[in-house]
Amino acid sequence: MITSRTELAAEFRQNTMFAGLLAERERLKVLAAFDTTHPRAARSA
Repeated sequence: MITSRTELAAEFRQNTMFAGLLAERERLKVLAAFDTTHPRAARSA
């Protein structure tokens, strides 16, 4: 669900109760780690 390209998934990512929970620095670390472990998924997003 989180990485899905569906409209529902996009809405979930933007409107989740956890949006804004991580500081920008932490969020970027998570995104970098995801890119390292899922390079194709990260590039197509």
